[in-house]
Amino acid sequence: MFASDKKSQQLIKKIGERTYKLLKFKEDKVPPKQRKQFYSLDVSAAMIFCNIDLKKLYEFSDFDFIHDITSINKNLNRNTYKLENCFFPRSAK
Repeated sequence: MFASDKKSQQLIKKIGERTYKLLKFKEDKVPPKQRKQFYSLDVSAAMIFCNIDLKKLYEFSDFDFIHDITSINKNLNRNTYKLENCFFPRSAK
């Protein structure tokens, strides 16, 4: 993970777990642990250029939480770690 402090790493892990539970990947052939890490890494990578308030994100309503998570996943350039298409997370500071 890109997050440097233990508290951030723990929150990012919880975010990955919550994402997995909310999106219910029943037909997914990717093992649950890898799927949780996939979303956790997206959030962690997005933090490089976008100051995401992890606590705020984690405490969001399900709707706002999934909006930010799926939009980060969709708009994250995995080469530059920048968010594209003018997307700015609701959880950003």
